[in-house]
Amino acid sequence: MVNKLSVKKRIIVILIILSVAGTIVVRGNWVASGMNTISEFDMVDTHTIPVAGFRESFIIKPDGSLWAWGNNTYSQLGTESRIRRYNEPIHIMDGVASVYTGSMRTFALTIDGDLYSWGSNNFSSSGCDDGRLYRVRVMEDIAYFFNFSTTGFAVTTSGELYYIRRQNQPYMPMSFLIDFIMRDVKYTNGNFAVTTNGRLYYLGLWPFSSQGLGAQIRSGEAVPIFIMDDVVRLATGDNTYLILRNDDTLWIANRLRCTDNPVETTKVMDEVAYVTTGGRSGGVAAIRTDGTLWTWRGSRSSGHTTHRFQEEFKGKYEYVYAAATPAQILDDVVAVSLYGRHSMAITSDGTLWSFGTGPGLGRITPEHRYAPEIIMRSVAAVSVGLEHTVVVRLDGSIWTFGLNGTGQLGDGTTRRQLRPTMITTIPIE
Repeated sequence: MVNKLSVKKRIIVILIILSVAGTIVVRGNWVASGMNTISEFDMVDTHTIPVAGFRESFIIKPDGSLWAWGNNTYSQLGTESRIRRYNEPIHIMDGVASVYTGSMRTFALTIDGDLYSWGSNNFSSSGCDDGRLYRVRVMEDIAYFFNFSTTGFAVTTSGELYYIRRQNQPYMPMSFLIDFIMRDVKYTNGNFAVTTNGRLYYLGLWPFSSQGLGAQIRSGEAVPIFIMDDVVRLATGDNTYLILRNDDTLWIANRLRCTDNPVETTKVMDEVAYVTTGGRSGGVAAIRTDGTLWTWRGSRSSGHTTHRFQEEFKGKYEYVYAAATPAQILDDVVAVSLYGRHSMAITSDGTLWSFGTGPGLGRITPEHRYAPEIIMRSVAAVSVGLEHTVVVRLDGSIWTFGLNGTGQLGDGTTRRQLRPTMITTIPIE
């Protein structure tokens, strides 16, 4: 019988609470990352961390250096160059602990706790006239950050939660409005906050920051609403809000509304060690304490576990891909990353599996693949982007595959690669 604690120690990615456009990755031994992920785990500086974005890619090397390649239309890679595309990796900055990437904006948190932002700057000049924001330090002493487009939620090292938004004033220098929300916070996703003692509160700050409870909390006219105790993790997707408790039970928050009674919670399953969501796809993946991987569809409209299918499939794996309730996919899984149309999972022996559809699967033929298929072995980390994938192997080498129209594969071309291709321009450590 598999020991629950040993499985939990192997599952490195534990916290997923990000928005429709963002990735956070912190250093670790085993890791899966991707759009809409925040990863928190034992700090083991042994591997390069990959972060696949919409049409750009990042890596954080063990020495804290941040490298990037791909789409740079709004300088979202972090360069001060007006070059709109980089087909090969370029060095951005040092001392980075995590990076949060969206379609046009990027945030980075340094090892010293400084929060930086760069990328789209459509509403202010910031010293340039092309809508680009070059690197700006937003806050300091930050321990945790949640990003959604131009809005963010930062938790300081002292546990204070702040709501950050861009000041949208045309032709004005770039600036951010920062509102204090509450104290004693450990994690947040805008709508919820988990305190240091595990109490879950509803904030209603996203997407209701300008109305109802969210507006009242920002102005100090109302206080957050207590939901439940013993919460250790949150996972947020496209209107899907999942809660993992200390007893390994997984819950979903239903009926998020701007009302006096905005939240109902329903238990989804027991013995869950880790949960993540797939952003706009509404997909959910959970690794249970016995190492089994379960997937299902979240909601794109109401926060419930039901989902309207566009088509029906026959057979076990077809049902898994569009299932409204959890179904088992793989055994002995230690990490999973999903976004959009495809997903990746790593088993304890370092084998990388893919399932779903599209060019980011790592297969010669990108049609639907509902049954997981082996793509590579000796894999340490994986990150799933919109239509591409970034992989780090145990020897430190970086591999990519998928679409490549903006150079997001980093192989020096803009040709798509359906099979894994090694990037040779970054030294292996």
